[in-house]
Amino acid sequence: TRARASEIVPVQRSMAPELHPFEKAREYKRAVNAVKLDRHFAKPFVGALSGHFDGVQSMAKNPSSLSMIVSGACDGEIRRWCLTEQRQGARWTSQAHSGFVRGLAFSRNGHHFVSASDDKTVKLWSASAPASSTEP
Repeated sequence: TRARASEIVPVQRSMAPELHPFEKAREYKRAVNAVKLDRHFAKPFVGALSGHFDGVQSMAKNPSSLSMIVSGACDGEIRRWCLTEQRQGARWTSQAHSGFVRGLAFSRNGHHFVSASDDKTVKLWSASAPASSTEP
């Protein structure tokens, strides 16, 4: 019984699964989701990008190249990787910042990328810099 017309009345529900009207549909949905997750995680492991001495905090993919990514670690190091030449390690490495590298982003054309760090600096880098170049 309600005192006012706008008052919400709690509905008594049974928590017994056999009495729930949508139990079969719910179990079917759970089974389908479980199969999807199994298929998703069953993909073969391709490889690891090893080389950072500390944990990787951020990564970015070059929009104009399918194989180039950059990664930034917690020790301030940035590495540029070519995924097609994975066995050779990073193509370019720089101790870019004195703090965590919190963000990496490529420009739209993919010629440059920026890095942001806890040392309160943002640096602009050339995506095609030679391996000997360590300055932005």
